Amino acid sequence: MRLINTTTLQVEEFIDQYVPPYAILSHMWGEEEVSFQEMQGCDEISTRKAGYKKIKQCCEIAMSDGFKHVWVDTCCIDKTSSSELSEAINSMYRWYLIADVCYVYLSDVQSTGDPKASESAFSRSRWFTRGWTLQELIAPSNLLFFSSDWKEIGSKSSLRKSIIATTGIHLRILLGGSVDKASVAQRMAWAANRKTTRAEDLAYCLMGLFNVHMPMIYGEGGDHAFLRLQEEILKLSDDQSIFAWTSSQCSGLLASSPAAFSHSDHIVAGSQTRDSKSITFSNKGINIELPTKKIALREKDVRSADSLCAVLDCYTSEDRTTKVGIELSLSSTVEGLFYRVPTTPLLPVRNSEAEELRKTRVYVEQSRSTIKAHICEQYLIRATTSLRENGFLFAGGGVYKWEEKALKWDKNAVKWGFGLRSGFCYHSLLPEGDELHLLSPNRTHLPSQIFGAAYFKYGQKDAFIVLLKTEEMSTSIDILVPLENETVEDIMRSYNRLDRQKSTTRKWKGGSDQLLWSLPMRVESILVKTRKQMVSGKSTNVITIDLVK
Repeated sequence: MRLINTTTLQVEEFIDQYVPPYAILSHMWGEEEVSFQEMQGCDEISTRKAGYKKIKQCCEIAMSDGFKHVWVDTCCIDKTSSSELSEAINSMYRWYLIADVCYVYLSDVQSTGDPKASESAFSRSRWFTRGWTLQELIAPSNLLFFSSDWKEIGSKSSLRKSIIATTGIHLRILLGGSVDKASVAQRMAWAANRKTTRAEDLAYCLMGLFNVHMPMIYGEGGDHAFLRLQEEILKLSDDQSIFAWTSSQCSGLLASSPAAFSHSDHIVAGSQTRDSKSITFSNKGINIELPTKKIALREKDVRSADSLCAVLDCYTSEDRTTKVGIELSLSSTVEGLFYRVPTTPLLPVRNSEAEELRKTRVYVEQSRSTIKAHICEQYLIRATTSLRENGFLFAGGGVYKWEEKALKWDKNAVKWGFGLRSGFCYHSLLPEGDELHLLSPNRTHLPSQIFGAAYFKYGQKDAFIVLLKTEEMSTSIDILVPLENETVEDIMRSYNRLDRQKSTTRKWKGGSDQLLWSLPMRVESILVKTRKQMVSGKSTNVITIDLVK
């Protein structure tokens, strides 16, 4: 371990058992940080950098507190050595844990403000949004915060209310309690809204919180690194809250990023009885034994008849009498394989019911390329006020999927039987217009043709339908004019038989686009603009419908 001498500002190296007492720095990296090599040479250019001044100021404070050494991540690790960097990252939580004091330098917080005030600059500091600073906040028992001018503004203890409100970390953990007392889901939730410069670091920065060690493979991708992290956690823990997350991405039993746990901060672990046969990994997927029950289907429900509720050994902190379940559905492509149904909420199951359920061993597909292999698109059809001002009102809509009922060979042609079901949508009336939220389910497992339709009507006769069709990995947009007394369902059926498809259908694969359709018997045209943007924290294909003359 390398430490900086607070008197000479020279980097010194120590063997673990002979490491002296030291202070440690937590900060946000800037553009002028000083590397290990620059600290060794320490020429005039390096000493003029803002990063060097930060190190010097930290050493002065540490020396005034009686410390002869400090550790700073920018210059105490030789980052040109991949093996040293990997060893340091695997050791970093322990280094912060055993440090005598941690100085947190907040470059975006002035000393003049009140850090305890609501919406203070302290609580809004970027330091609370970074991935690496999570372990740097939790691990040290003695932690002091400093403003941009190096004035002490409080300790972890004195500012605990503001910190808890900002981070969601439990008081007992924040003030030195064992981090293992928090469930896997709760620890993941603390990192759900944090960011790192490199995608893989969002997984690597959490290793210390779970006491796991694994090699760094920069370039593997953030989703793959996070999958490896969860696999390492499962080797040490039977905490099934690791499966208690929700996301629109279908990655399997394991999540593709901490963001999937953003609503799991209230999930607590169950008994965690160790069972070496409880979970195994194979080329077929994750093999696990869980209590399961069939999910009752309602009319017009899009769920597969083979959908199961798999009950996890975890609860919500508000109700220990109810366990948490997740929805699994039988794959239509691989026999005996289940997949995790996206966007479905965690399902409550009473303890009394869970105890009566029979345990079932299931294989659940786990993709290592979650973004590419299991894309689940979210769409938002947004009508502008110009439609309403010109007399067009939203008259219904939804998502419709075709289910193959039978395949019968005929002498002359193949005849298909289809059934129509609707779901996966909700509609809201907003001040700026109408919105219809649509979700296209995983196209790998569900029927390939998914229709999203928004029906706009003018009086008793004039109407048009904005139709979205997802097929394989492409999306089409079309504008259809219904015949008299024709329903949306009728249009879906005729469209599927190719009776109504027009040359105006446009293939659309996301991004910005602008499409124009003329309405028969009217001077106006329909202008459709498409673009991708964040809506409620999710990447969404927004389709804006406008009426132009």
